[in-house]
Amino acid sequence: MIKTTYSPGKEFYYYEDLFYNPESRSKVARNLRKPIIDLSSGQNLQSAPEPLLSQLAGDIRNPLFYMFYDYSGGMFLWLHSVVQKETLRSKYSQSFPLSIDNVLVIPGITTGFNYIARYFSELFPKSEALILVPAYYAFGVNIAGCGLQPVDLVSEISPKFLPSLTQIKSALTPNTRLLFITSLGNPTGTYITAEQAVGIIQLAKEYDFYIVWDEASYTLTFPGCAVPNILDIAFERNCLNRVILLSGLSKDRSLPGLRLGWIIADTQFIQRFVAYNNFWCCNPPTIFAGMVFKELLLYSIHLQRTLGSDIESTVNKVTDTFLNIDGVELEKMLVDLFSHRKDGIETFFAPFRDRRWITNEYSCFAAWLEHCITLYQRNLQLVTNTLEGEITDMSEVHGGFNLLAKLSGMRGVDQRNFISNLFLTEGVELFPGPSFGLTPTAWETHYNLGFWVRITFSRDSSPLKQGLERFIKFKRQWIS
Repeated sequence: MIKTTYSPGKEFYYYEDLFYNPESRSKVARNLRKPIIDLSSGQNLQSAPEPLLSQLAGDIRNPLFYMFYDYSGGMFLWLHSVVQKETLRSKYSQSFPLSIDNVLVIPGITTGFNYIARYFSELFPKSEALILVPAYYAFGVNIAGCGLQPVDLVSEISPKFLPSLTQIKSALTPNTRLLFITSLGNPTGTYITAEQAVGIIQLAKEYDFYIVWDEASYTLTFPGCAVPNILDIAFERNCLNRVILLSGLSKDRSLPGLRLGWIIADTQFIQRFVAYNNFWCCNPPTIFAGMVFKELLLYSIHLQRTLGSDIESTVNKVTDTFLNIDGVELEKMLVDLFSHRKDGIETFFAPFRDRRWITNEYSCFAAWLEHCITLYQRNLQLVTNTLEGEITDMSEVHGGFNLLAKLSGMRGVDQRNFISNLFLTEGVELFPGPSFGLTPTAWETHYNLGFWVRITFSRDSSPLKQGLERFIKFKRQWIS
């Protein structure tokens, strides 16, 4: 365990500026005269699903989505769809205590990190947040920026594993008020088991802290793998009020530029976060609400289909759930609430009355999911085969498009120097371990973790292989 006395995110910011600064990036491209290849973007580099893009293209002409101001917590349609999706996902759907008062729409999950850090600095000044690393850097940045103490905790065995429950328990102090987890892990691609999630929930109850559960990327798991439903686990233990869940469409759906996110939490938190949204005018544009509605409806159909339900009954069940609220047609209710939007509301809901259309849209969506997962599995094999002899260890990937790999023959190598020169001379981008928590000294000396890098394998196979080959050539020259 290390209490961070440095600025969290310092390493990530260094590489972000090196890789993505337009001036330096264009200079590297001109000097190399070959394409820059990002092997560590951390996002889905496939095109977004066509049913979502076509929905957005139609909604942009619908005055329902551009002509009016909306509630600071988010457009009703968006809030409703999040509730319905989570209710259908729960095995306690008949009694699951979730409403739109438990949901806040935010412009990306990082905004949620800021709201959590800001509110906890008001509730518990000088408190600590335990971060299970390696993890996405932005949570620690916001914790430190609001005057709280980030505490990075890495596994005693290897950074490819989560810290054990025993380790987590020993790292807790009377000042611990938050514990941050990503599932699927970024950068590892590993999910937390249900058993681990139960243990963490029990610790939260016993030691009086709150769990920040980041589900930015969990919908593209490989066959036989499934991220545990933390809301169900918390509900079973009467502990829902101790979970703050963040989710969105940026990573898995190839839509990071749209900044589509939401928080699910106890009303105590949501009410305060709504005030932040209002103060900073931070709502994502309502133009995306219809696309989110459609995405969550289609993904809910997909979840039900994985349980073995036939397509016709599944489409009917899920569509009925999304198009109704407390026994009232959602369309009629919205017209009653917002009569000045009547034409736009009717235009939006018209295609959703056609179950054949929804079935066709789902078929396209399901094909996209299958394409991505098949590509990632194939690319994961490509990475492991191509890097044979160049890595000595790697994380167990349960889904998604990231893995964490330990490079061979790199003991004592200055990580910044190596990664910087790899980019400048070969045009290959890689984020090393310290970009995801702990200082470089902690990785290399204090914990003797070695030289680890995040590899993202979501792009098409040909440029992925080309980037790996450039990396291997450079690495061999560097250590020779």
